[in-house]
Amino acid sequence: MALGDLNQDGILDAATTNGSQSEVTIFLGDGTGALSTPQVYPAAGTSYSCALGDLNGDGYPDLVAAHESANSASVLLGNGDGTFAAYQSYATDLACAGAALADIDGDGILDLLTANRIGSVSTLTGNGDGTFAAADKRQVPAGSRDLAVRDLNADGRLDIVCVNSNGRDVTVFLAGSANPQNFSTGTDPYAITVGDLNEDGCPDLAFVNRGNRSVGTLLQQQ
Repeated sequence: MALGDLNQDGILDAATTNGSQSEVTIFLGDGTGALSTPQVYPAAGTSYSCALGDLNGDGYPDLVAAHESANSASVLLGNGDGTFAAYQSYATDLACAGAALADIDGDGILDLLTANRIGSVSTLTGNGDGTFAAADKRQVPAGSRDLAVRDLNADGRLDIVCVNSNGRDVTVFLAGSANPQNFSTGTDPYAITVGDLNEDGCPDLAFVNRGNRSVGTLLQQQ
């Protein structure tokens, strides 16, 4: 799921994917922690990951969802009142499982990144009007499930990390480097996030392991 102010009332709302259903759901918040009756929107396929961001520069959050079954991502442009336009579908790679939005090329426009279970990470460069260029694919160990984007080495550029459940490792793509780095987890990581876990000023990685129902960490050394 993802949180954002979808109807411009200053209150957080929620967007969720619906697993085996080819749809996404919007819940508007009322400011007390309660959510409205769900509003359901068709999408291109089964989905387990979504993200929110302003893709066309109108100041309103838009929604993207990754589709394992359709090998694509759906883009639903927000109208600013909590409703969304019909989806547009963009090819990613086989078994698209995770989605993130970030300005990966530094042009001030959000780009779409997906983790694909076939063993790749796709980057779809944003055009600034809510549309995207064709996917650029980078190979990773098979089973990529989720990804996150953060400046890991303090060079002012965004880097990409993804978890590979079949490969039992985490892959790091540093901006400007042609060679990814793989870090063994010894488990089957399923989802990942980034944060400074030991308060040393360096971003660290935390990931959920599906097989043994645990949380693992990779601490970055200064």
